This record gives sequence, C-alpha cells and structure tokens, in this order.
Amino acid sequence: MNPSILEILEANRHKYISGEEIANQLYMTRANVWKEVQKLKKSGIEISSVRNLGYKLIDYNGTLSRSILLNAIPHLNNIEIFESIPSTNDYAKTRISDNMLILANHQSKGKGRLGRSFYSPNKSGIYLSLTLLPKLDIMDVQLITICAALSVCVTLESLYKLEPKIKWLNDIYLNNHKLCGILTEGEIELENNNFRHIILGIGLNTNLADDIPKEIASIYTALSQHISVPIDRNQLIIEILNNFYHFYTHLPTNRYQLIDLYKQRSNVLGKRVTIKNKGDESFFVEDITSQAHLVVVDKHGNRHELNSGEISLGVIS
Repeated sequence: MNPSILEILEANRHKYISGEEIANQLYMTRANVWKEVQKLKKSGIEISSVRNLGYKLIDYNGTLSRSILLNAIPHLNNIEIFESIPSTNDYAKTRISDNMLILANHQSKGKGRLGRSFYSPNKSGIYLSLTLLPKLDIMDVQLITICAALSVCVTLESLYKLEPKIKWLNDIYLNNHKLCGILTEGEIELENNNFRHIILGIGLNTNLADDIPKEIASIYTALSQHISVPIDRNQLIIEILNNFYHFYTHLPTNRYQLIDLYKQRSNVLGKRVTIKNKGDESFFVEDITSQAHLVVVDKHGNRHELNSGEISLGVIS
C-alpha cells in the first residue's frame, strides 16, 4: 500500500520535502499533491509551503494521525480513521480482527448503554472502538470494561494530575459530571459458550462543544474545562490504549489487583444508590466483588449482587 501524503510528511517531519518527490512516490502530479496538501490544511493540520523547498509538517493541531498511533501502540494491528461515521462500534462489527482500532472525529449515531445515544460533536472528543478476540471465560469478560475504565483514569491522573472517579460499571466522572462513557459489546459462540469477539467502545469528551443536548447538559463535562494545557488527542489515545493493554494482557490473573485499583476510584462505594427498575428504594453499596459485581444492601439488611444494570447516586425524590 502506498503511503499517504500525511505519512510522507511525517516521515520527513524535520525537513522540507519537495512536491516533485512526493508526486514521484505517490505516482501523481504535483498539482494533485498541492490539492491534497490544501485538504490537509483545511482539516486543521499546519503545513509550511515554501517555493523551491516544498512542504513541511509543523503541527497536527489535534488531528488524528494513523502512523503516530500505530508506531506508539505496539499491540495494534491496524487503524482506520474517519472524519464522520454513524457509530465506531457498529462499523467495528464489520471489521472484526484482533487489535483493530476504529477512530472518528464525529459520530452521527454514537452508541451509549441501554440503547441511548452518545453525543459525539466534531473534533470535540475521542470516539474509538477496539476489536478484541479475548481468550477469557464469559465470567471474566466484564474485567475488560474494568481495564478500560482504569486505563482512562490512570491516563488522566498521570497526564493532567486529575482525580477521576468511576461510576459502576463504566462511566468516568470529574467533579460529579460525566466525562467518559464505555460500551462493551460482544458475540457469544453458543457451541463452546465463549465470546467470539469483543468490541470495546470509549467516548471521552475532550473539548467543550456548542449546543449540548438539554437532556445531558446537567451532567456533561469536557476535559478542557478542567485543565489549562492544550489537549493532544493522539497522546491521549496512546496513553489510554497502552495503559489498557498493560492491564488487559495480564487477564485474568491480575483480577484482584484490578478490582483493588477500581475500588480506589469508585464514586459509589459506601454511598446510597437507586437501581433502575427497582422503584424508589435506595440501596447501600457495600462492595465490588472479584467479578466486578456490585454488592448492595436493601433497607431490610438483605444483600443483592448486581452483575449489570444502571444505578443513580442518591435517592429519587
């Protein structure tokens, strides 16, 4: 496969490369090279153009780079990046292979849990789906979601000194507002009762967007509201996925370490919650098990173990 113009510029990052040389590598005319460079500039990438010298990549300005990500995340086998796509998770279902990453700058039908949509405005977040072929028992697959939640938290802690919290099972909060959602989908092989594949979706709000839907405005937050440094989405993705693979490649033997780290970042342990479809009764959150199940206690002192579902902090009034 021939490299793209962006990949050629990346390979010559610290020097100018002539339009003629690029044209020769890509078997196109210099006029077409100029047109493609203009498209890259319009996408936000800063490229210097100097007569008799050629072109030089100056700054990505938040643009996602396939080659940078592939070089920096050793476990990945392939990456596809889209300007806009209905849903990275849905597209990933058509591209199943181990360690395949799908990225988009915008999702028109981003997927959340329980059939909800995930608000995905253009270049205002990280919208990714990772396809995995895990060799795990069904009872351990929930640990993949734990790995993802921890990878986001550890990244925010190390890069920005933030203190994110996890709302069981898969939402990341900052200052009691939702920053990130995680959606894990899979397909089971009935013959051997194993997962044929897992698709891990992560949506993280990086920049405050305009026209936030009213139904999420009260809980929505973006990373840019909590830090004062520029956000490099390539760097964020690299850190999140490398942290993820650090946890994921040791499953399930690191189960107890994962749960301990997860508990440390929980925003529901020791608090009262309401459970969807359980009316207005509140439950006390007592523990999170080694299977990532939530242990709650009702008003009669009876313990219940939840392996899925939706909870809300506090009591519905």
